[in-house]
Amino acid sequence: MLPADPTDQPYRRLKERAMGLLGEFGVEHRAGFPVEMVSGGEVQRIAIVRAHQRPAGGHRRGCQGCAIA
Repeated sequence: MLPADPTDQPYRRLKERAMGLLGEFGVEHRAGFPVEMVSGGEVQRIAIVRAHQRPAGGHRRGCQGCAIA
């Protein structure tokens, strides 16, 4: 699992949220798998989950002028 953007939330809460979102998108069973073992469609769903993990606006806290990548 990739680290989330810096937040004030404890790691346990971030991990629970990430696993919940992975479950909603049907890829919870792929958590911890190397990227080479994940299909193209699963990669797309994981990217959506990662986008949902970001703070509102897509910017990192304290980062002014950061573009959404």
